Amino acid sequence: MNLNITIWSLFLLIGTIQALILCFIFLTQKKGNRKANLIFSSLLLIFAIILFDHSLRLSQLYKFFPQGLYISDSIWYLIAPLLWIYLKIRLGNNKFRLIETLHFVPFLYFFYTYRGMLFLNSKYKAAILESYVMHGSVHNFLIKVFILIMMIQMLIYLIICFNFIYKYEKRFKDFFSSNQADLLTTLKRIFLFFTLYFIFEFAFSTYRNFANIQNRFIENWSLVMWTLFILILSYTIVKSPKLIFESIAEPKRRKQKYEGLDFFEIEKELLSYIETSKPFLDNNLTLPQLAKSIKLTPHQLSFALNTHLKTTFYDFVNTYRVKYAAQLLESGEHLKLSIFGVAQVSGFKSKASFYSFFKKQFNTTPSKFIEKL
Repeated sequence: MNLNITIWSLFLLIGTIQALILCFIFLTQKKGNRKANLIFSSLLLIFAIILFDHSLRLSQLYKFFPQGLYISDSIWYLIAPLLWIYLKIRLGNNKFRLIETLHFVPFLYFFYTYRGMLFLNSKYKAAILESYVMHGSVHNFLIKVFILIMMIQMLIYLIICFNFIYKYEKRFKDFFSSNQADLLTTLKRIFLFFTLYFIFEFAFSTYRNFANIQNRFIENWSLVMWTLFILILSYTIVKSPKLIFESIAEPKRRKQKYEGLDFFEIEKELLSYIETSKPFLDNNLTLPQLAKSIKLTPHQLSFALNTHLKTTFYDFVNTYRVKYAAQLLESGEHLKLSIFGVAQVSGFKSKASFYSFFKKQFNTTPSKFIEKL
């Protein structure tokens, strides 16, 4: 029995193994939000099944495990609702209402409709794969429609997820420490990957299915993207586990009255405190901490920053940090600490945030800034 172990199938098998390892890590992780970790471990298990199924098809290992063919087809419908539930739980909503089980109706419907294929005799499964025929043209067309519906479902859920993140960030950004802001940035990048992937997959699969055009290279790369995502996620966990596991706490807000506040006096006191005490050097500085230092409530300070200074706490603090970093670069501190070392001393936790704010402030990168000195 000849096998066809290609670089594609090998890469998918590596992704399968790595996804299972990550699934175990998330499942046994005690830090952060346990419910969110459980949901994400379920997603990783789904990715592992998808990659394993397709690695069987590419390598012809299905001849040894024909019963494993097509096991992933129905579980694609689970990705969108699980991502949505993961996002809600990660951002502090731990309640799961009974009505939310409706999210899984598309999966159950497809599973029921497709059950004949899933539990088909293994020899017939192998024969279908080899001949690219699925019980006639009518059934084949229905499968194409199911795939199209799944892609549309995924894109709709991702739009809802990004809208949820946007509203959450807009509401609570001023109350985050730089660490919490980095956690939210990591979360947004995870959802950005899924968005870009499914936009590509939606365009390609629709064109392929309804124009009857096959392109093995694009199909293979589509699956390899899952493996790359899993490997990048693994690297992030090793390098900065807090970015994945740590909870993003939702700050509590109450309505406050701002009548009688002298915003010019608040500005004067705030700037004086910032310049003399340099609290921005603390990379865990939060808005409540800063407000307490100048005898204001967090809401009063947030209101003053937003309406009077036309900025946010996050931008306000990082502007001072980046200016302080520039002073250190000018004095040659980077020769002792490295550029990122200077960023950390200045209060930045994230290299990405430092470079982003530095370029925004000085319209150049730190390296080019040093060259001009």
